[in-house]
Amino acid sequence: MTGEKLFLRYAFPCVEVRESMGVISPHHNKELTDWIKNDVQPARSRLKFCFPNAFRALRALASNTGREIWSIENIQDYWHNNHRRPGECGVHLITVGSVDGGIVISNRQFFVNIYNLSLKAGDRIYTHKKCVIEKVD
Repeated sequence: MTGEKLFLRYAFPCVEVRESMGVISPHHNKELTDWIKNDVQPARSRLKFCFPNAFRALRALASNTGREIWSIENIQDYWHNNHRRPGECGVHLITVGSVDGGIVISNRQFFVNIYNLSLKAGDRIYTHKKCVIEKVD
């Protein structure tokens, strides 16, 4: 996993909304979707263009910590600690209650396992916009 791939995993649940708002084009949506589906290394320039606010925050965090912008540590720090918001737009750490196919259930809430992570009850995961993004080892 590269920092760019992890960044896109977190940002991807916002792609449809960004297109519907006119922030990105249908072409960009298709490109980002293809990268996710085919596990392709995303182009940094496209990530910067499609998610400028997140990129600026990521760059500022790297500057403050002395890390590389696209390092896994910087990406995780941004999403885990600096993108916490109430509701589904925030990134949340939860414990899996049960798994039913591609649906993860925790405290009567349902999350879609869009990246098909291998999960079981008791696993700790990060979610964004009701999507499972990352498993905590």
